[in-house]
Amino acid sequence: MSITALVLAIVWLGQSVVSMVLRDPYSIETLRRWVPLTLTAYFLWHLVKVAWKRPEEAIAWSAAERAMICGGPFSRQEALTYRLTTVMTAAIFKALLASLLLFPDLPVWPAGFLGLVLALAFIELWRMTLEIATHRASARAYLWLRVSVFGAAGAIILSALVTVGNTFSTMDESPGVATIQLLRHLFLATTELRQTWIGGVCEAPFATFAQVITASHVFSGEFIGWLLLASLLVVTMAWVVFEIDRRSFAAIVRAERAGYQPSKSLNHFSLNRVAGDSSRRISSRLPRVLRLGGMGPIVWRQMIGASRHKIGLLIALTLPALLAMLPLLQPLSPASTFIHVAGGLVFYSFLLLPAALKFDFRRDYDRLVALKMLPISPSSTVFGQLATPVLLTGLFQLSVLTITMIVRPAPVGYVLGAIVLLPLLNVLIFSVENLLFLVSPYRLNQEGITVFIRTILVFTAKGVFFMLALVGLFVWWHIAGHMSQRMDGRLGVFADFAPLFIFGIWIVVGMAAFIFTRLLVGAYRRYDPSLDAAG
Repeated sequence: MSITALVLAIVWLGQSVVSMVLRDPYSIETLRRWVPLTLTAYFLWHLVKVAWKRPEEAIAWSAAERAMICGGPFSRQEALTYRLTTVMTAAIFKALLASLLLFPDLPVWPAGFLGLVLALAFIELWRMTLEIATHRASARAYLWLRVSVFGAAGAIILSALVTVGNTFSTMDESPGVATIQLLRHLFLATTELRQTWIGGVCEAPFATFAQVITASHVFSGEFIGWLLLASLLVVTMAWVVFEIDRRSFAAIVRAERAGYQPSKSLNHFSLNRVAGDSSRRISSRLPRVLRLGGMGPIVWRQMIGASRHKIGLLIALTLPALLAMLPLLQPLSPASTFIHVAGGLVFYSFLLLPAALKFDFRRDYDRLVALKMLPISPSSTVFGQLATPVLLTGLFQLSVLTITMIVRPAPVGYVLGAIVLLPLLNVLIFSVENLLFLVSPYRLNQEGITVFIRTILVFTAKGVFFMLALVGLFVWWHIAGHMSQRMDGRLGVFADFAPLFIFGIWIVVGMAAFIFTRLLVGAYRRYDPSLDAAG
């Protein structure tokens, strides 16, 4: 991983240097128009993320931090200060990378770097505020938050779709190009909302940071004024974090004190009631689950976890489903529509679904020690962990294909080809995801520079893997066409191109799924929690 990071760092730095030398710099007006919009989108993304899934912890602590910081002789305020320090360190690193990419565009690089640090610090503090507040919020308050956020998001998307819907239905380009054009029009229609008063309120803080980022003179009174205002925003947000955490922690203490019942206050009736409740609990039984060599209970546990997040899963799967079914809006033949919908499913299943369906090893970082101690073979454990995300992805794909067949029925051969190919592809996708996890384990809510670098590495690896798959697909397209013509011309045997092409893909995907699954089993067998686990 270190060698890969070094090689990619050299490639990225070289690409950045070349882009800085060759491309024309953006004007200050362009920066002041797009920087606030980008920061506002990042700001609102954290709101959508919290509304999508309630944080499991107000502040995520690793095992080492929980032992050394939370269990040490430190006050709550000192522990929170430590967490803010780690978060700000990652913000400085992100700001450094962003300022280097914007080096040709920034009039004064130190001012741009300082403005980006303040802007990212403000957003990180906003994220912490949301997580602390929503973690202790009542079920009713959190429901209202979700309804408000996703209702507003749905209204915005619907309004933008109505604006650009007629344009998409009359496009003559291929579905891929038309989808890109639709997303472009959708983005432009959404950005127009910044002209409303709500958009202005959301964008106002980041307009302040944009003034610092794009400052031309650092010794002018105007720059100092904007810098003081931006610093005041960050300090105010930091005060909000400390205040909300103080109130939340006090509420937890009050709840624990209120729930504490001294033993002397228990009368005979209470003791009998407690004894009766205990006997009823003891007599209750867990549902019978097929063992399947130990795989069944693992699948059952992960499915229980998925059922507890069913609303979030439904929301997460809605976007890729809508994107995959966009070809239904174009006047295409049934076969062409089905191919483009299936291709969209493959792309979005590879890009978006692994982040939404983490009901496998990636969710069990703190349980890997317990899993390793169970009398279950590594193969059964791996298959049990892969079963839930693979099954949920298959149900999602089947639902989209069913809707496609109802709206525009396609030939049966195309449907059978997708049904045979997609399950193997799902196994391959989640085997790769879990293999990357076991190579470099991390917690779901882990923070810091390490997670940031790891995210970049994984995203780059996925991009390279997808590009290689596209190149291989293109090469096999020509090879299969040449083979079918040769068998028809020289051997006198008619070979249909489509079945031959699908069969070759099925063989390659099946072999890749088998190889990566075996690699995953080997990685899990070699995993040593005492050596491989992060602190």
